[in-house]
Amino acid sequence: MPKIPLSITCEKRDPRPSILEVLERRNAIQFLQSVIEKLPVAQQLVLDLYYREQLNFREIAEILSESLHTVKSRHYRALQSLKELLEAEPKLYAPKSPDGT
Repeated sequence: MPKIPLSITCEKRDPRPSILEVLERRNAIQFLQSVIEKLPVAQQLVLDLYYREQLNFREIAEILSESLHTVKSRHYRALQSLKELLEAEPKLYAPKSPDGT
């Protein structure tokens, strides 16, 4: 039986994202940002410092001159509010199913 070269049997996928993947990611980011903007400013700030600036809760508390408990509470409440906002508008942005619908 002849050996088939591996390069023929396995298509190499370009590791770079496709333009469609880039656009979908950009749309998802824009959508999430618009939902975050509905939160109180104090919660937005905690999310920004935690996720974008990658600061820990203690660092955020120092920057904001707030207690550690207050920062943790704002973070938790922000996540809960985001969940509620996203569940209230499921058609605005829903992940596509595996079949693309």
